[in-house]
Amino acid sequence: MGDAFIRHIELLGYEKRFFPSQHYVYMFLVKWNDLSEKLVYRRFTEIYEFHKALKEMFPIESGDINVENRIIPHLPAPKWFDGQRSTQNRQGTLTEYCYTLVNLPHKISRCLHVVNFFKVRPDDMNPVTDSQIKKPEVFLLPKDAKKNLTDITGPIVLQTYRAIADYEKSSTSEMALKAGDMVDVVEKSESGWWFCQLKNKRGWVPAAYLEPMDGPDESEEQEPNYEGEQYVVQKSYTAVEEDELTLKEGDTIEVIHKLLDGWWVIRKGETTGYYPSMYLQKAGKVNTSLKNELRNRSAPPRRSTIRNVKSIHKQSRKQISQETYRRNSKKYIQSRSKMKENFQNKANVIIEKTEQEENKPKAQPAVPPRPSKDLILNRCSESTRRKILGLAKPAGPRSVRQLREAEEAAPVFQYAGKAAKRKDRVFVWGFCYSGALGVPSFVKPDVGWKKPRRIQATPYRLETEEKISSAACGYGFTLLSSHTTDITKVWGMGLNKDSQLGFQRSIRDRTKGYEYVLEPSPIPLPLEKPQQTRVLQVSCGRAHSLILTDSEGVFTMGNNSYGQCGRKVIEDETYSESHLIHQLKEFDSRVVQVVCGQDHSLFRTKKGAVYACGWGADGQTGLGHYNITSVPTKLHGDIAGVNIIQVSSYGDCCLAVSDEGDVFGWGNSEYLQLASVTETTQVNVPRHLPFKIGKIKEAACGGTGNIVLTEEGNVFVWGYGILGKGPNLIETAVPEMIPPSLFGWSDFSPDIRVAHVRCGLSHFAALTNRGELFVWGKNLRGCLGTGRMEDQYFPWRVTVPGEVVDVACGVDHMLALIYTFYMCLGQLELSQSVMLE
Repeated sequence: MGDAFIRHIELLGYEKRFFPSQHYVYMFLVKWNDLSEKLVYRRFTEIYEFHKALKEMFPIESGDINVENRIIPHLPAPKWFDGQRSTQNRQGTLTEYCYTLVNLPHKISRCLHVVNFFKVRPDDMNPVTDSQIKKPEVFLLPKDAKKNLTDITGPIVLQTYRAIADYEKSSTSEMALKAGDMVDVVEKSESGWWFCQLKNKRGWVPAAYLEPMDGPDESEEQEPNYEGEQYVVQKSYTAVEEDELTLKEGDTIEVIHKLLDGWWVIRKGETTGYYPSMYLQKAGKVNTSLKNELRNRSAPPRRSTIRNVKSIHKQSRKQISQETYRRNSKKYIQSRSKMKENFQNKANVIIEKTEQEENKPKAQPAVPPRPSKDLILNRCSESTRRKILGLAKPAGPRSVRQLREAEEAAPVFQYAGKAAKRKDRVFVWGFCYSGALGVPSFVKPDVGWKKPRRIQATPYRLETEEKISSAACGYGFTLLSSHTTDITKVWGMGLNKDSQLGFQRSIRDRTKGYEYVLEPSPIPLPLEKPQQTRVLQVSCGRAHSLILTDSEGVFTMGNNSYGQCGRKVIEDETYSESHLIHQLKEFDSRVVQVVCGQDHSLFRTKKGAVYACGWGADGQTGLGHYNITSVPTKLHGDIAGVNIIQVSSYGDCCLAVSDEGDVFGWGNSEYLQLASVTETTQVNVPRHLPFKIGKIKEAACGGTGNIVLTEEGNVFVWGYGILGKGPNLIETAVPEMIPPSLFGWSDFSPDIRVAHVRCGLSHFAALTNRGELFVWGKNLRGCLGTGRMEDQYFPWRVTVPGEVVDVACGVDHMLALIYTFYMCLGQLELSQSVMLE
C-alpha cells in the first residue's frame, strides 16, 4: 500500500532546446499518490522507447497475441525529422495516451516501468540554462500566433522496418536483403525506393519489400483523393499487369491515391490504374537532380508481384480494389459535371427571369374577395360573432382585469392526428467499435461503400420494440431492462468477453458464444416465475453486471475475480462463454437498489442498510479492511443505524445519502474525494462528510470526481478533473456550487431546477425538471454527445427530440431514455379575436 504510484499525468506543452543539439521536449505535470506534483521533461523518442518496452512487458494487453485483447493505447512511431509542426500536432495524441495509461489496470499503470519513467531526473530539476546553451530557450507558439516562423528540426530518428522476402540488388546503388532482415530507413522517397541502412551497409531498397514493425494498420499511407492532382508523365511506360496503365511522355493525368510502394493510382479520363510514381512530375514544377537520378532507375516491384512473402503480421494491410477506385472516381467525375451543369443552368435561368421581369408590365395588386357572412360566423371569435349579430353591448374602455379575463376565455384550437401521442425512445452516442451503442451498421456497414463509424458524436435513436425502464453503461457494454412480465426482460450489447451479457449463443456454432454483441440481444434469466417477476434495475461494472428483480432477489453475471458477483472466487476460472448466472437472496430485507463499482458491488435494502462485496484494495467495500470479499456483507461505520436512501459508485469511491440529507463516503481518496475527513488516500469504513451545503437529495461518483444535488436544486462538485466551473477549477476538496444559470435558471424561468445528477468515469450529467440534459467533463471518444470532440468545461445542453427521463453514463459512451413531444400535424393557438370589417 505504501508504494508510490501516479494518479494523473497532464501535458502542459513543449519547449525547444538547443543543447546538445536542437530538439523538442514535452513538459508533463505528474501528480503522485502522496499529493505531490512534479514537472518532468521527456523527448518523444524516449516516450516511444518506453511505449515499446511496455508492450513487450505486457504482450497480451498490447494485442501482440490477439489484437482484440489490446487495451494499451496506440502510439505512432517518431518521424524522421521532428519539427515544430509534428511536435505541436502530436500533443492531442499524447494527452489521450497519458490519460488512458493512468486508467489502465493497476498491474500496468502502477508497474515499476511506468513509475521509474516519470520519476524526476536531475535534468528535470536543473534544466539547461541560457548561459550553458548560449541561445535563448523559448516556448513554441502555435502557428497562428507567430508568422514566418521556420521549423528547426532535431536529430534524425531512424524507423525500423522488416524485410518480407529476399531481394537481389540490380545495381551498385541498391542493397540486397534477406527475409527477416531488420533495416533502418534513412529516407523515404515517393518513387517507392527507400534509402536504408543494415549494419554497415547502405543502399536503395524497394519499399514493397518492407513492412512496419507495429502492424499493417499503422501505415503512413494517405487516403484516396478522388478530386485528383494534376501530374505530367515524364517517361513512357507500357503496362505489364491488367490493372496498370500505358502512357506516353507528356500526357497529363490526375493522381488520386499515393501509395508508399511507388505505384500510384492515377486517372486518365474515366480510366484508372497503377503507374510508377518516379515517372511522374507535378504540373508546374521543375525537375530536380534527384528526380532525374531516380528516373534512370527501373520502376520498383509491386507488393502483389513478390513471391515467398514471410510477414510477421497475421493480416496484411487491406488494399482498395481497382473496382472501388473506378466506381468512386466515376462518381466524383459525374458529381463534378453535374455541379457545373447546375451552375450554368441556374445562371441562364436567372438571366432569363430578369429579362422577363423587366419587359413585363406592372400589374395592379389583386383585391381578395370578401368572405361570406356564414363563413365569418363559423370561424370568428365569440366577440366578433356578437358584433356581427348585433348582440354586442356598447363597450367603453376595459380595465386590465377585463382584458386578462377576455384573453383567458379566448378559445384555443389544436389540430393533431388521430394517433397523436407521446412515445418512449432510447438514444445512444459515443464510441461505436465495442458495439455498446447497439447499432450493428456502425461496426459492420450494411452498404459496401460505407466505412465503419468509430464515434457517434450526437444522440442517435436506438430501435427497440419494448419500453425501456432502466439502463446502465459499463466499460464498453450496455444493459437495458423493461418493467414487463414478458419472458424477455433484459437485453445487452457490446463487449462480452467475461460473459457480462450472459451466454450469447453463436448462430454458426451453437456450442460457442459471442464475445462482441452488436445489437440489443436478450439475456435469459433463471427465474422461478418468469411471467410474474419484474426487473426493477440493472447496473454495470468493468466486467460484471447486476440485475435487480421485485420478488426473486438479485442476479449477477460476468467476471468474479474479486468476488464482485457475490460468490466464491474460483482460481483460474474461465469467464468467457460462461452460462453461469448467480442469484443472491441473503439480505436482512428486500434489496431496492444495486450499484456496480469498477470491481465491487453495493446493495441497498428496504430497511436502509448497505451491503458490499468484491475488490477492496482501496477500501471501496467499506468493511474495515482492504481484502477481497466474495459474500455480500453489511457495512457499519458512520452509517450504522442510519436509513440510507441512495448509494452511488462507478470507480473505486463510494457515496451514500441518508433520509436526513447527510452524505457518507468511503473508498479511494487519491483525488481528494474524501479529503474533508482524512489525509490518507484510502478510507475502508463509511465516514460522514461534514458539508454545510444544505440537505442533500442525490449523489453520484465518478472516477476522480463527485457530485451532489441538494433539495433546493443546487449542484455541488469536488475532486479532480473537469468539474464544470471552467478550466481554472481542476481540483478541490471542498464542494463548489455550479451556478444555476448554467442549467437554464433565470429571472424569466425561475422554476427550472436540476432534478437528477449522474457520473461516468470522467464526465458528469444533470437532468432538469423540464427534461433537459446537460453534460460536462472529459469528452472521451465523443461520449458527451455535443457533436464536438473537445472537452467541455461548463454544463452544455444536449439536443434530443423530447424530454429526457433518465440517462446512463459509461467510460466512453452514454444512453438516454427519452419521452418524445406530441406527434401532431400542427398546432394553432388563437388568443386574440379576429377583427373583420
